[in-house]
Amino acid sequence: MHPRRTVSVALLFSLLLFVRGTCWAQGWVDEGWAAWEAELTARQQPEKVMDLIGLKPGMRVAEIGAQVGRFTVHLARRVGPEGRVFANDIDDRALANLRGRVSRYNVPNIEVVLGLVDDPRLPAGALDLAIMVRTYHELAQPAALLSKLKASLKPGASVVIVDLDTERTGHSDARSSTSEGSIRSVARSVGYDVVGVHRFLPDDTIFVLHARSSNDVDARVEEAGAAWRAIETAPSWRRR
Repeated sequence: MHPRRTVSVALLFSLLLFVRGTCWAQGWVDEGWAAWEAELTARQQPEKVMDLIGLKPGMRVAEIGAQVGRFTVHLARRVGPEGRVFANDIDDRALANLRGRVSRYNVPNIEVVLGLVDDPRLPAGALDLAIMVRTYHELAQPAALLSKLKASLKPGASVVIVDLDTERTGHSDARSSTSEGSIRSVARSVGYDVVGVHRFLPDDTIFVLHARSSNDVDARVEEAGAAWRAIETAPSWRRR
């Protein structure tokens, strides 16, 4: 290929990338992308999910891994003008697109937050609920992130994971397993209990987690201590 033609092709390709990036930043999407979003939203049933997890007007919630804001807008509309949605992601380009969507859909109660791989960087003690939608399987450090997230939760707040059911879908392209056993193990290791597992969506499982409070931990320690003392004080014939 002629050198000048090679340069021209390279410049054209660079220009296309620039235009594509600008479209993302402004929130412009093509018809194919919009159709894909509509299909995914129909299968994930945001209204039913929000009913299940008890999302109400006035709540302060975070979406971790909000990406371009497809689910975020539903959260923002549900919590209303008195509520707040912290839309978190580690991808600044995706967040640029989310800002464009916020403007386009006129949902000013969304605050964009650039996080880290192991830290969502959300405000301390602010959240009534945190949710991840098709994000957990992408996490490089799920235990570290969940551990850091606890500082942002109000007492009794829920953490909700909506992700592909590997057994039903056969999905295997994941950094972190979304099997029930794996999520329960990771959650338990950093001080959460899985208090609900729901499978009414065609592709995704919904896990509801609660962080254990210091009172819960103290109660479990006391229970274990009482059981040990009972063994120690039991007659020797009962220990056999």
